[in-house]
Amino acid sequence: MSINLNNENFRLALATIYGVDKKYIVLKQGNWYNPTSVSAKPKTWIAYNILRNSPIGLPFYRDNEVTEVIEDEEVTNTYNFAIVLKIAEIDIQFIGTQAEALANNVPLWIIREDVQSELQKFDGKIMGQGQEAYSSSYALDGDNYVTAWNTKIYITWQQSTRTQQILFTEVTAKGEL
Repeated sequence: MSINLNNENFRLALATIYGVDKKYIVLKQGNWYNPTSVSAKPKTWIAYNILRNSPIGLPFYRDNEVTEVIEDEEVTNTYNFAIVLKIAEIDIQFIGTQAEALANNVPLWIIREDVQSELQKFDGKIMGQGQEAYSSSYALDGDNYVTAWNTKIYITWQQSTRTQQILFTEVTAKGEL
Protein backbone atom coordinates (compact mmCIF):
# COMPACT_ATOMS: atom_id res chain seq x y z
CA MET A 1 0.00 0.00 0.00
CA SER A 2 1.03 3.59 -0.47
CA ILE A 3 1.98 6.05 2.23
CA ASN A 4 -0.39 8.89 3.06
CA LEU A 5 0.30 12.38 1.73
CA ASN A 6 1.03 14.66 4.69
CA ASN A 7 3.36 17.59 5.35
CA GLU A 8 6.34 15.49 6.45
CA ASN A 9 6.06 12.96 3.61
CA PHE A 10 5.64 15.74 1.04
CA ARG A 11 8.71 17.51 2.47
CA LEU A 12 10.76 14.36 1.86
CA ALA A 13 9.37 14.12 -1.69
CA LEU A 14 10.35 17.75 -2.39
CA ALA A 15 13.86 17.11 -1.05
CA THR A 16 14.22 14.15 -3.41
CA ILE A 17 12.77 16.02 -6.41
CA TYR A 18 15.14 18.95 -5.90
CA GLY A 19 18.11 16.90 -4.67
CA VAL A 20 18.63 19.03 -1.56
CA ASP A 21 18.87 18.47 2.16
CA LYS A 22 15.42 18.57 3.74
CA LYS A 23 16.57 21.34 6.11
CA TYR A 24 16.24 23.75 3.14
CA ILE A 25 12.57 22.79 2.67
CA VAL A 26 10.38 24.14 5.44
CA LEU A 27 6.73 24.31 6.36
CA LYS A 28 5.28 27.67 5.34
CA GLN A 29 4.29 29.39 8.58
CA GLY A 30 5.19 32.54 10.44
CA ASN A 31 7.85 32.66 13.16
CA TRP A 32 9.31 29.32 12.21
CA TYR A 33 12.73 28.10 11.15
CA ASN A 34 14.14 30.17 8.29
CA PRO A 35 16.98 28.50 6.34
CA THR A 36 18.74 31.85 5.81
CA SER A 37 19.36 32.03 9.56
CA VAL A 38 21.77 29.06 9.50
CA SER A 39 25.49 29.47 8.85
CA ALA A 40 25.26 27.86 5.38
CA LYS A 41 22.84 30.60 4.19
CA PRO A 42 21.48 28.85 1.09
CA LYS A 43 20.94 31.00 -1.98
CA THR A 44 17.51 29.47 -2.55
CA TRP A 45 15.11 27.59 -0.28
CA ILE A 46 11.57 26.26 -0.42
CA ALA A 47 8.53 26.72 1.83
CA TYR A 48 5.34 24.71 1.33
CA ASN A 49 2.01 23.94 2.92
CA ILE A 50 -0.72 21.41 2.20
CA LEU A 51 -3.80 23.63 2.33
CA ARG A 52 -6.41 20.89 2.12
CA ASN A 53 -7.03 17.25 1.32
CA SER A 54 -10.50 16.98 -0.18
CA PRO A 55 -12.18 13.57 -0.65
CA ILE A 56 -13.51 13.14 -4.20
CA GLY A 57 -15.58 10.02 -3.72
CA LEU A 58 -16.87 7.54 -1.21
CA PRO A 59 -14.43 5.24 0.56
CA PHE A 60 -14.08 1.69 -0.72
CA TYR A 61 -12.41 -1.49 0.46
CA ARG A 62 -9.60 -3.42 -1.16
CA ASP A 63 -7.66 -6.48 -0.08
CA ASN A 64 -3.93 -6.17 -0.48
CA GLU A 65 -1.02 -8.46 0.25
CA VAL A 66 1.51 -6.97 2.65
CA THR A 67 4.94 -8.46 3.26
CA GLU A 68 6.01 -8.02 6.87
CA VAL A 69 8.89 -9.21 9.02
CA ILE A 70 7.51 -11.06 12.03
CA GLU A 71 9.98 -12.57 14.49
CA ASP A 72 12.83 -12.28 11.94
CA GLU A 73 10.79 -14.09 9.29
CA GLU A 74 9.33 -12.51 6.17
CA VAL A 75 5.61 -13.25 6.02
CA THR A 76 3.02 -12.22 3.44
CA ASN A 77 -0.46 -11.54 4.78
CA THR A 78 -3.60 -10.26 3.12
CA TYR A 79 -5.26 -7.30 4.83
CA ASN A 80 -8.38 -5.31 4.15
CA PHE A 81 -7.77 -1.61 3.51
CA ALA A 82 -10.22 1.29 3.44
CA ILE A 83 -9.29 3.70 0.65
CA VAL A 84 -10.56 7.15 -0.26
CA LEU A 85 -9.44 9.20 -3.24
CA LYS A 86 -8.40 12.76 -2.41
CA ILE A 87 -7.16 15.93 -4.05
CA ALA A 88 -4.42 17.78 -2.16
CA GLU A 89 -4.06 21.51 -2.75
CA ILE A 90 -0.47 22.54 -2.01
CA ASP A 91 1.21 25.95 -1.93
CA ILE A 92 4.91 26.02 -2.75
CA GLN A 93 7.04 29.14 -2.28
CA PHE A 94 10.57 29.56 -3.62
CA ILE A 95 12.80 32.20 -2.03
CA GLY A 96 16.23 33.19 -3.31
CA THR A 97 18.25 33.61 -6.47
CA GLN A 98 16.73 30.62 -8.32
CA ALA A 99 13.15 31.20 -7.11
CA GLU A 100 11.64 32.37 -10.40
CA ALA A 101 13.22 29.58 -12.46
CA LEU A 102 12.09 26.90 -9.99
CA ALA A 103 8.52 28.20 -9.89
CA ASN A 104 8.36 28.34 -13.68
CA ASN A 105 9.62 24.74 -13.85
CA VAL A 106 6.68 23.30 -11.85
CA PRO A 107 4.33 22.92 -14.90
CA LEU A 108 6.88 20.43 -16.29
CA TRP A 109 6.38 18.15 -13.27
CA ILE A 110 3.50 16.42 -15.04
CA ILE A 111 5.98 14.83 -17.49
CA ARG A 112 9.05 14.47 -15.26
CA GLU A 113 9.77 10.84 -14.39
CA ASP A 114 11.48 11.68 -11.09
CA VAL A 115 8.39 13.62 -9.91
CA GLN A 116 6.07 10.83 -11.04
CA SER A 117 8.21 8.31 -9.14
CA GLU A 118 8.01 10.36 -5.92
CA LEU A 119 4.25 10.87 -6.23
CA GLN A 120 3.74 7.15 -6.85
CA LYS A 121 4.64 6.64 -3.17
CA PHE A 122 1.24 8.24 -2.42
CA ASP A 123 -0.50 6.56 -5.37
CA GLY A 124 -0.47 10.16 -6.55
CA LYS A 125 -0.58 12.01 -9.85
CA ILE A 126 -0.07 15.71 -10.42
CA MET A 127 -3.09 17.40 -11.95
CA GLY A 128 -2.96 19.86 -14.84
CA GLN A 129 -4.81 22.66 -13.09
CA GLY A 130 -3.05 25.48 -11.22
CA GLN A 131 0.74 25.53 -11.52
CA GLU A 132 0.92 29.21 -12.47
CA ALA A 133 3.94 31.07 -11.11
CA TYR A 134 3.35 34.39 -9.37
CA SER A 135 5.55 36.68 -7.28
CA SER A 136 5.07 38.09 -3.80
CA SER A 137 7.17 39.92 -1.23
CA TYR A 138 8.79 37.92 1.55
CA ALA A 139 10.13 39.52 4.73
CA LEU A 140 13.51 38.13 5.73
CA ASP A 141 14.90 38.70 9.22
CA GLY A 142 15.51 42.39 9.91
CA ASP A 143 12.57 43.49 7.74
CA ASN A 144 14.51 43.09 4.52
CA TYR A 145 12.10 42.16 1.75
CA VAL A 146 12.88 39.92 -1.20
CA THR A 147 10.77 38.67 -4.08
CA ALA A 148 9.46 35.17 -3.59
CA TRP A 149 7.94 33.06 -6.35
CA ASN A 150 4.91 30.93 -5.60
CA THR A 151 2.90 28.21 -7.25
CA LYS A 152 -0.05 26.07 -6.32
CA ILE A 153 -0.28 22.42 -7.33
CA TYR A 154 -3.00 19.80 -7.05
CA ILE A 155 -2.24 16.12 -6.53
CA THR A 156 -4.72 13.27 -6.65
CA TRP A 157 -3.81 10.51 -4.23
CA GLN A 158 -5.23 7.57 -2.30
CA GLN A 159 -5.46 7.63 1.46
CA SER A 160 -5.38 4.09 2.79
CA THR A 161 -5.95 2.71 6.26
CA ARG A 162 -5.67 -0.92 7.27
CA THR A 163 -9.02 -1.97 8.71
CA GLN A 164 -7.95 -5.30 10.18
CA GLN A 165 -8.88 -5.39 13.84
CA ILE A 166 -8.46 -8.00 16.50
CA LEU A 167 -11.86 -9.48 17.21
CA PHE A 168 -13.05 -9.55 20.79
CA THR A 169 -13.47 -13.20 21.71
CA GLU A 170 -15.00 -12.48 25.08
CA VAL A 171 -17.34 -9.77 26.22
CA THR A 172 -17.90 -9.05 29.89
CA ALA A 173 -21.28 -7.68 30.93
CA LYS A 174 -22.01 -7.06 34.60
CA GLY A 175 -19.05 -9.24 35.56
CA GLU A 176 -20.32 -12.31 33.72
CA LEU A 177 -19.38 -13.90 30.43
